[in-house]
Amino acid sequence: MSKNAYVSVINNDILQIASGSEPITSYNQIRKRFGDYFVSMNMYYCRKVFATFLRNEGIEPEIIDLLQGRIPNSVFVRHYYRPDPSNFDMIREKLRKLHNLIDA
Repeated sequence: MSKNAYVSVINNDILQIASGSEPITSYNQIRKRFGDYFVSMNMYYCRKVFATFLRNEGIEPEIIDLLQGRIPNSVFVRHYYRPDPSNFDMIREKLRKLHNLIDA
């Protein structure tokens, strides 16, 4: 038996955006909603921008993998690595910076 766990880091800006949106439960619904506004949407591109931005801001690859739902095959990461909780506060600040760049 295996269990999946996902880690997300959010800030108040993201909560505000989410609270004002309609509930969408699947990837296909997200794509369709963007299509309704004649905007092509590729989630891969969003994930790539997110990961690249965080890496360029100095966030460790292991943390980025964790945030994107990937667990490397490394014995160290699987069994011993425990990220410092203060990293997540730093990531919240980075998310604010990314949001400001996108919103500009």
